[in-house]
Amino acid sequence: MKLLTQKKPRDFRINNLSGKEIKLTILSLLVFTFQASAATSVSVSSKTNTSLFFEKTVKGKVTDQNGLPLPGVNVTIKGTKTGVQTDVDGSFAITVPDSATKLVITYIGMEDQEVTIGSAPLKIVMKEAGQKLEEVVIGYGKARKKDLTGSVSSVGKDNLNLGGTIANVGQALQGRASGVQVQQNSYAPGTTPNVVIRGGNSINNSNGPLYVVDGFITSSGGSISPNDIENIQILKDASSTAIYGSRGANGVILITTKKGKLGKMQVEAEISDGFQNIINKPTLLTGQQFVDIQNAIQLENGRPPLFPASLPVANTNWFDAATRPGEVLNRSLTFSGSDQTSKFFLSGNYIKQTGAIENTDFERYSVRMGGEKRFNSKLNMGTNFYGAATEGNNSDFGDNILSPMFSIQTAYPNLPIYNADGTYNKYLGKDNALALLLEPTDHVINRMVNGNMFLDYEIIKGLTYHLVRVLNGRKTFKENIHQEH
Repeated sequence: MKLLTQKKPRDFRINNLSGKEIKLTILSLLVFTFQASAATSVSVSSKTNTSLFFEKTVKGKVTDQNGLPLPGVNVTIKGTKTGVQTDVDGSFAITVPDSATKLVITYIGMEDQEVTIGSAPLKIVMKEAGQKLEEVVIGYGKARKKDLTGSVSSVGKDNLNLGGTIANVGQALQGRASGVQVQQNSYAPGTTPNVVIRGGNSINNSNGPLYVVDGFITSSGGSISPNDIENIQILKDASSTAIYGSRGANGVILITTKKGKLGKMQVEAEISDGFQNIINKPTLLTGQQFVDIQNAIQLENGRPPLFPASLPVANTNWFDAATRPGEVLNRSLTFSGSDQTSKFFLSGNYIKQTGAIENTDFERYSVRMGGEKRFNSKLNMGTNFYGAATEGNNSDFGDNILSPMFSIQTAYPNLPIYNADGTYNKYLGKDNALALLLEPTDHVINRMVNGNMFLDYEIIKGLTYHLVRVLNGRKTFKENIHQEH
């Protein structure tokens, strides 16, 4: 017979081999091979250092949630340090003792998994770990929510785009963070909502929060494309001033942008369209009704008719002529990738909003890129860049809009908008109401850029030296043309 065991010093005795009893006194486990038969001698060969076992080979394949193979994934026998790594197509084969029941699968940036060993090849799908909402950013570090003494709200990426097409951070937060007031004071294209975290602290100055993107204070945080955001943390109580000083007195919104995902390069595209319509339109008189009422008033006051019978009566709805269905177009394209030491992320976003009032619109082009390189367990280096260009036409809904809209609703419905030659119609020297809306130009162009380069070195566990260089720039061009019509 043959027995396999493992190596260690041993002391044993063999008595009476001719079908008789064989007694082994083993002081420690050993590997040995011996052969025995009746009335023959016994030859013994031994090795040192193992225990009794039977082996089998377990095979499998590891992929991400998109079905792409993951190379370099660690596959180990639970409770031991014995393991292998997956090859370029995510496959692995590992030899395990017959007594082993589970494998532990680990990969940087993915959730650890334990799988039960079976007879069939294993199919393992790794889930991206990401930052859990139980762990929040609090300025200079991270902490678990249950360990916090301050008030923090968290909004993850899965909840940012719920409820339709959104263009900015304020719209993404509306109704999703307790204790945060988000009010849309203007529905002009491209405008951002008013975000208030700690109430009205000032009469003359802004009550808006401080925006911090990837650890850097910025004035453009409210206009970042929600498609680029991984999560948002909101510091709501006075403890935020301990980190950011008086600038954090109105609360702080911490934005963490997306980084490269592990595995092969991924390309993601997002297309969304939204529509805006005026719900409550005013009920207006027809052209003939208006003529009859105005001439009757003149007659009662002993005055000649305002509109003589020789004047043709049109039926113009000035409100319909000045408004239209609004539209919001949002297009986004991202490229990302990562391995165990490097990450990169590149995204482009285009958004166009056509206002519900004629001659109002807004466009924004933006690009974001970032990369990180980890040289060893202590040294990490990276860079982030954000650039955007916006163009708006009459997008402030100020006097350029309010005054013409009042004229629109009080314009004579019995008069046509245009003359036969295509010029704007005037009556009794009064300006054409639609011309007051369509002809003035209030064109605003903004260019902004911000970027940073950083280096992190972990001096000791929990203490990291952070060196950063920041670039910020912004330029605005305005073109205003107002003519009498």
